[in-house]
Amino acid sequence: MEIFNIDPSDEMIKSLFMLLPDEIIGMGICNGFDDTMIGDEIYTFIEENKTDIQVKLNISNKLG
Repeated sequence: MEIFNIDPSDEMIKSLFMLLPDEIIGMGICNGFDDTMIGDEIYTFIEENKTDIQVKLNISNKLG
């Protein structure tokens, strides 16, 4: 996860997926999760919820 400067494990990716809003999941299912628009939505979600996600995924604070 570029935002956290880490190489996420498969388990972290799965956990992050479970945190995504239903709207983003639905868009990903319809358009594919490799779609640029979906990637932007996921990035924005992570950026806006960075602290909560760090706690829920047990990511140590390595941010500058």
